[in-house]
Amino acid sequence: MSRVKSFKVRGGTDINGYKVRECLGRGWEGEVYRVAEEFSGASRVLKLFDPHQYRSKHMLQYCPKLEKLSNVSGVIRYYHGGWWERHDCYYLVMESLDGKPLDQVVSRRSLPLFQALRVIRDLLRIVRDCHDLHCCVGDIHSGNIILSTAGHPCIIDVDLGSKLTTRTASTDRVAVCKLFYELTDGPYAADLRHTLPKRADALATKYKSTSGVLRALDTLLGHNTHESA
Repeated sequence: MSRVKSFKVRGGTDINGYKVRECLGRGWEGEVYRVAEEFSGASRVLKLFDPHQYRSKHMLQYCPKLEKLSNVSGVIRYYHGGWWERHDCYYLVMESLDGKPLDQVVSRRSLPLFQALRVIRDLLRIVRDCHDLHCCVGDIHSGNIILSTAGHPCIIDVDLGSKLTTRTASTDRVAVCKLFYELTDGPYAADLRHTLPKRADALATKYKSTSGVLRALDTLLGHNTHESA
């Protein structure tokens, strides 16, 4: 069975009450569009899922997980899902965020050291809050994170199939720690790295928990207090 390479949805197309403005990106799951809600004009993000990849059973797993995480600050807010008959596919409608993908931001320039540390600390808090709800994030990388104009990160995608276990919780933590090494650069970062393990998995393991890594980063940032997990 062949995959749909592109839905080829043009600007102005109506998808069940949402007018397409532009395509934001394509991936193996499907395509993402910026849309406008027909009656309010509100900007939203709509994700069309490849019908060969996603069936109703997947959506019955995915939507409750997104709804559960909707109250976690730093995870994209889910509004609702539906079925688009024109392409026989499911879709999700989510909030539209002001900002740019983190990978695009760092491709142009490295983040200042302490801004990078704050981004990593914020991401670790998001991951911790998701884990507190017994949800694994999964697939954490700079392409799945939006950095707002105010400098705050937001996770825009979660892994449908991952369940929270000791192993997947550690994988989430290591993935965020890898971003620390991806984002930091320059002489000050080199000096800072002397106080931390040289590899992301060692950093995540050294402190044994997300809260442990958070305390280490708070110390580096000069914070004396830490939110208990």
